[in-house]
Amino acid sequence: MKLRNVQIQGFRGIRNALSLPIDSTKSLLIYGDNGTGKSSISDAMEWFYSDRVEHLSTEEIGRKGIDALRNKLISDSDDASVGIAFTDSKLDAIKKLYFKQSKLQSSCSNSSDDFKGYLDASSNERLILRYESPRVLR
Repeated sequence: MKLRNVQIQGFRGIRNALSLPIDSTKSLLIYGDNGTGKSSISDAMEWFYSDRVEHLSTEEIGRKGIDALRNKLISDSDDASVGIAFTDSKLDAIKKLYFKQSKLQSSCSNSSDDFKGYLDASSNERLILRYESPRVLR
């Protein structure tokens, strides 16, 4: 199973639609200056697969960090979304964050058993590698 395309919009630092066609790549390395959206891409992928973003899921942020996921510059009537297209199109899905009755909600376009099985199987994989500074113990 391979990813063909990732589409992100209104998520964290990504306001307008960003499309990442990756069907011909073996690996994806994202680099850039601070503040250019690298973490927003990895956060979007992490949320797509696990319904949370670990580094945002603290008591300080609350509600598993869901309020920190939408781009603050989009209007309340606009959805934030992360869509992934796979080589097996029956797994294609779009997850959305949207306001309903003044409360932030989420939904997924694919509720098939195949998709749920894929998410379950991938939950044990380390899909996103983040750089972490080594800790110095003193």
